[in-house]
Amino acid sequence: MTSPKRKISDPDSMMFSARALQELVRSFGDGVDPSSNAALFEGQFIARPVLLTFAMELALKAWWAKENMGSEVPKTHDLLKLFDGLNEDTRTRLEIAHPEIPHPYRGFSPIRVSLRSMLDSSSDAFVEWRYLHELSSARFPIGEFNEALSSVIGEFDRTAG
Repeated sequence: MTSPKRKISDPDSMMFSARALQELVRSFGDGVDPSSNAALFEGQFIARPVLLTFAMELALKAWWAKENMGSEVPKTHDLLKLFDGLNEDTRTRLEIAHPEIPHPYRGFSPIRVSLRSMLDSSSDAFVEWRYLHELSSARFPIGEFNEALSSVIGEFDRTAG
């Protein structure tokens, strides 16, 4: 007897996919020496931001689907729009899970930006990094973004029951 399959848009399935993409990026390790394998180095350089932002998109959509059972998930890649579309309680919960850590000295950037700030600065990174060849320069905070993604996934897991 076969078991019924869940829809891909099921919140738990979307979060599972987000975790899987995050784990895939982690499997890249510290990267490849560009002098030993330039193609693999370039592939990982491009793939990390694309996969992490897609994972965040899925994680935020999982939250949205959990809050709005039966409704169609928003069709956008904009991370800030997805975050702002969540219930206020959820946004607050996620921001508490990933707060800004101010720099101890005035006038310096925070040690860690808030989740909302991270999503704002990376809101369209999924699209931009897929068209990297059209950019004049590119920068993406891999470690910080991965940490923010872990916070979003971790809070989802804490609400499972």
